[in-house]
Amino acid sequence: PGAPATCLLCSLQELFTHYRFGNYSHLPPKEVRKVVGQVFRHMQRFQVDEMDDAAELLDALLEHCHSQAGGSPDMCQSCFVHATFGAELISRSGECQHCHQVGDYVTSFITLLHYFPAKLLIEGSMASNLRQHFESELHTCTNCTAATRQLPIRKHLCNVPPLLAFVIAWEADSVSSGSLLQLTGRIEQELTLEDLFRMSSPSPPTIYHLRGLICFYGSRTSHMGVH
Repeated sequence: PGAPATCLLCSLQELFTHYRFGNYSHLPPKEVRKVVGQVFRHMQRFQVDEMDDAAELLDALLEHCHSQAGGSPDMCQSCFVHATFGAELISRSGECQHCHQVGDYVTSFITLLHYFPAKLLIEGSMASNLRQHFESELHTCTNCTAATRQLPIRKHLCNVPPLLAFVIAWEADSVSSGSLLQLTGRIEQELTLEDLFRMSSPSPPTIYHLRGLICFYGSRTSHMGVH
């Protein structure tokens, strides 16, 4: 993978070794922070003592680990990043409520992070709100004469990723402590995969347990983990 000074995989391996076998009150991220600064120095991003978006950093870390592991857009199946985080989705047009025509739009993609706004956690069921959000995309029905007729886009999950990474985005530049407490209190400790996504084929229920949270708003970030 390269010299330790610039090997992101090596520094992450050391960090997770501390996480699994160490008896520390907190994880020592210093070496990872240094390596991240070295890796992205040419882009002037994620430098030590500078503030960056936590979600962008997580996305950049996953993409860089993907490239260090020898991954490519054509070899995602053999890349440990995509094998661990990758959600393989197929988007298909639904039925028009006016003419009942099913659209011909079909596309497939792999996503590592699932973004949603914090307001989805304030009221109602977290799982049902997320499912509605993930299926909120609409396309214009080409069969109807009225341009306002829209087709819902249904997303079908084709695999069961070992980890699901959700990123909660604040829409405001400043958030009160009361709102933060309300949000964290609304986060469910368990989520069933079939409640979040349509499955491309029948499968036994898959339950995910909360292990960590990245929450960002404006230029500030909060990080919480569950051991």
